[in-house]
Amino acid sequence: MRTLSILNSRTMRFIFWAAVIALTVNAFRIHQPTLKAALLPAKVVPYTVVLQEFHLQRDGTAVPSVKFTYATRGDGSRASEMTSSNPASPSSERILDFSSGKKMYIMQHQQLKTTTFDPAKNLAAHWLRDSGNNCLISGFPQQKPDGEEVIDGYRAVKLTYGSTTQWFALDYGCALIKDRAEWPDGQMSEKRLVALMPGEPAPSLFDDPAGFQEVPPSRWLPPGASISAQDAYYESHRPPDAAPRPQ
Repeated sequence: MRTLSILNSRTMRFIFWAAVIALTVNAFRIHQPTLKAALLPAKVVPYTVVLQEFHLQRDGTAVPSVKFTYATRGDGSRASEMTSSNPASPSSERILDFSSGKKMYIMQHQQLKTTTFDPAKNLAAHWLRDSGNNCLISGFPQQKPDGEEVIDGYRAVKLTYGSTTQWFALDYGCALIKDRAEWPDGQMSEKRLVALMPGEPAPSLFDDPAGFQEVPPSRWLPPGASISAQDAYYESHRPPDAAPRPQ
């Protein structure tokens, strides 16, 4: 059971970060006309939110796994960080999306980073949610509102997409304050609120770490992942001291 729990934890972490990459690329390619015409929130509300993920066992017990930190600055830039405190496989991964179009992936424990992406394909409409429109994102019509609830004292809109349900704080920049996913094998995972802090996030969340090796985007996904466009851009724009794409 312990082995299965660790395996599921790693699988779900991979799904999360792979989904972030896939949504960024596919949203631009498929919904480019929609995104260009999208109306972004009139005012971006800055915040930092911390959630703890739990694996919900069939006997009702909740086993803690990884911790997530999501932050949005007043200029629309965002940071997403995943930290595992498992002594057997500690890890910390961070994704930064800047309102300028710059994007960065940082793998702390391996001291790797990727900063060379096409800024024209990284639009704020991919991630900025509008509280005036049920915290929906333009170009992601599959997510549907399902009423409002109060979660940990915060007024939240409930959004569903397949077997995933998420709750976003309507009065705090659409911060994610709860997330529940049901998996094909019958197990469930749930992210629960630890802290929600309004105001500008800590600047360190958006730092570019010094001394990390620059690597191509393909280093972040297993062989066979369809990220050839990102790698092609990296190869033509990568810094002189960056690592080449694996053959």
